[in-house]
Amino acid sequence: IDPSNSSGLYNKGLTLFQKKDYKMSMELLRKCISLYPDNTDAIMVLGDNYYSQENYNEAIVWYKQAYDKGARKPSLLNVMAYIYDTQNQKGKAIQLYKETLGQDSSLVDVYIRLAELEPAYSEWYRKKAEAWR
Repeated sequence: IDPSNSSGLYNKGLTLFQKKDYKMSMELLRKCISLYPDNTDAIMVLGDNYYSQENYNEAIVWYKQAYDKGARKPSLLNVMAYIYDTQNQKGKAIQLYKETLGQDSSLVDVYIRLAELEPAYSEWYRKKAEAWR
């Protein structure tokens, strides 16, 4: 009904993303973001579009934009940490993995990865991971 409605654009973009119609999803999400630049959900899903297509350099641009606007969902923090980790930006990865655990301390895989990234604390991380299994 209203082609510039924030919720409508976001929800349609999300649905198209879930259907793997990345081109149309990104088009709608970009329109949503241009009209509503603080819609962090739309920004994150745009990042998800790039991530799903294995374009991690572009994905991190959108994820960082959502993060800078205040988005702190554990899924966002974890995927950002993973991308930085794969790009050998260990300091950023560690900081974001720790921030992820601050939001959701039950993520066993994050403890295990931190044990590898920070060997001096690996025993502590492994104990925390075991406690959550």
